Order: sequence, then structure tokens, then C-alpha cells
Amino acid sequence: MSSDTERMGQLRAIAGWLAAFGEPTRLAMVLELAGGERSVGELAAVGGTSIANTSHHLARLRRAGVVAVTPAGRLRRYRLLGATVTPGAVELAHASGARVTLDRAALFATTARGKRK
Repeated sequence: MSSDTERMGQLRAIAGWLAAFGEPTRLAMVLELAGGERSVGELAAVGGTSIANTSHHLARLRRAGVVAVTPAGRLRRYRLLGATVTPGAVELAHASGARVTLDRAALFATTARGKRK
């Protein structure tokens, strides 16, 4: 396999990983999981979505390698993979070394109407 082909494969993998963050509900789940493990029901309650919709989003995050799941009795607990959490930010790392940092202050700098300041 040529180095160009390998590079493109790695870039495709990173692009798929980044795409997992491209939907507001999934992004909210990532931020909630920064606080620790959560069940599907807990994430659905926080996000105001159905269990089925929440499960669908979690499956997408799991396929992208953003979250991992651990069975806990009848529940399944989800947690972030490759995350460094600080009070101001959540940094996630892809297996390739690519990183994305979610700045909490910037994400939540909105007015009462929901527009950015």
C-alpha cells in the first residue's frame, strides 16, 4: 500500500470521527459524558430525546470511536474514549493522534434567544 493511500485512509478515518461531532444532539451527549459515565436513559432525560433516538446517536458515537459501552446489569453505561476533561474544556483524541477541543465557555456563550453573543 502506498503512503498516499495510507494517508488518505487515515484522513478518512479522522473525518468520520470528526463527523460524529457534527450533530447538536451528539455534541450535547459528548459534553454530558464529560461528567462521567451515563446510561441511555440518563442521556435521554438530559437531552430531551427518546430512548430510541438517544440509542441511535450513541451507536454512531460508538462506531466513530468516541464512546465505549460497558454492560452494568440490565443497563449499558457509556463513557468517553480518549478524553481529557477540565472545568473549561473537553479534549478528545483519535487513535491517530488527532485531537479536538470543545471549549465549554464558547459553546454556551448564548443569549436568552439562543444566539451567540
